[in-house]
Amino acid sequence: MMGRFQELPPGLLDRLRTDPSLVRDVVRGSAAGRPLPAGVEEQMNAAVEQMKRSVAESGERFLQVLPPEQREVIRAMPPEQQKQVFASLADRLMSGWKQEMAGATGAPARVGREELGLALDIDKAWHGVHFLLTGTAEETPGPLGQVVLGGTEIGEDLGHGPARYLLPDAVDTVAIALEAASSDELRRRYDAAALEAAEIYPGGWNEPDKVDWILEAFEDVRRFYRAAARRKSGVLVFFT
Repeated sequence: MMGRFQELPPGLLDRLRTDPSLVRDVVRGSAAGRPLPAGVEEQMNAAVEQMKRSVAESGERFLQVLPPEQREVIRAMPPEQQKQVFASLADRLMSGWKQEMAGATGAPARVGREELGLALDIDKAWHGVHFLLTGTAEETPGPLGQVVLGGTEIGEDLGHGPARYLLPDAVDTVAIALEAASSDELRRRYDAAALEAAEIYPGGWNEPDKVDWILEAFEDVRRFYRAAARRKSGVLVFFT
């Protein structure tokens, strides 16, 4: 489960509060055009090649989904040419799948990409950031409790609950609280045993690089809220 933040310029925030169904469009637009995580592109390309080979090796089954006239034309081809046709058709089909998986289908119809502000994805570090800031795994009041798990629910369930929004005044309060926080202090608070005992997602807190991973995410979140507060924007927090 990935923790994500989307800046909401004032006009867009007003639209969302008036029509919460726009949240899903904002979530899609927030991901559109972003680079895929490391390794995913290679995995997708490998899947495409495997599909092309499978189609080429089982061409007769593939032929059954084609119109009869196309089926007869292809059957009349030499075997090697048939394989090339099957592979080309599979490539075209899979390229559409790749675009969908990459979130490259373009900006949502009702929310233009130009309306969106900054976007931040801190991957699976969200729960660790929340725990180091608040000392609890659960929702909690106070400015630092609003950073990751705060705000007001809006829209439908996105798979891990509805998104939450913070109004500009709350964003400003959170930004001030984050500026007062210290990476050095959070590093001192880091206790792998306590994180495991509290069942902080995703686990594996004894790994030597985890503390640096969490602190990097914290600094990203601090910069994000600082920029959103400077522009008097709201923030949408959601999980995918």
